Amino acid sequence: YYMYSMDAFSARLGVNVSHSWYDGGKTHVFPDVKLAITPARQFSIGLHLYGGDSQLNSLSSLFAHSHYLNPSLIYAPSWQKWFGDVNVVIGPFSGATIELWGGMGKAGNWAMPSLIGTDEALRGAYYGMDFKSTHYGMAFSYKYRDMASLRLSYEGAPQGIDKGYTMWSDRAKSVFNAQLTVSPISALDISLGYELRSGRAIYEVGSDSDDIFQGTYYTLHTIGNVNSLNLGATYRITPQFNVWANVENLLNSKWEAVYGIPAKGVTGLVGIGYKF
Repeated sequence: YYMYSMDAFSARLGVNVSHSWYDGGKTHVFPDVKLAITPARQFSIGLHLYGGDSQLNSLSSLFAHSHYLNPSLIYAPSWQKWFGDVNVVIGPFSGATIELWGGMGKAGNWAMPSLIGTDEALRGAYYGMDFKSTHYGMAFSYKYRDMASLRLSYEGAPQGIDKGYTMWSDRAKSVFNAQLTVSPISALDISLGYELRSGRAIYEVGSDSDDIFQGTYYTLHTIGNVNSLNLGATYRITPQFNVWANVENLLNSKWEAVYGIPAKGVTGLVGIGYKF
């Protein structure tokens, strides 16, 4: 890559080259370009054009999103063919900041949790296809000195068998987040957050042939919304050493992680951290 920087503009012009040995010896060449424009102190635009990253689709990584897995199956890698993202930041003005963003791209053989339809039952699997990825969103944040901060954000994506947002395996249409963080003392941060994921769904891939992966029709099954209220706290004993605790889904809301499998109820986690 080559980097160039001046007062109101910076650029990183790079290329991503990869080669795979076990799928016919393919070589992929993709751009990796970042541009940042800051014409004013309270206004900036960022652009990112990239591609080439692979997702190996190991069973352990796929299990994190869907527990419908047959250990005898092997999934081919997925590829990010090309993606473009833009981000606009306005502010801060008296502690308030507005962010706008969006992006689109295309992925090859992108594996999404799916249901395979048969005469006997529905079976869970991942279905890979060329996938169009699109997302867009905005956020408002406000910070009051070092005592409190608030962030509200909305992000949306289309929904279809071959389109959505690659980062959302539940095919949600929209995601709303709100987080309030207060610091009653300098060493303690307490955060209360809420997330709503709406329009979540999974596709059934039907087939009239003996090969269940040769889909001939697609049926959408809704899997409900996610309503999760979360609470977290971090206490810094020293600038390097801290202890923390998080509680998720405080209201014990019910939803399906994927089709037919319920998500966890109230979940808690505690830990310690050290910065080197």
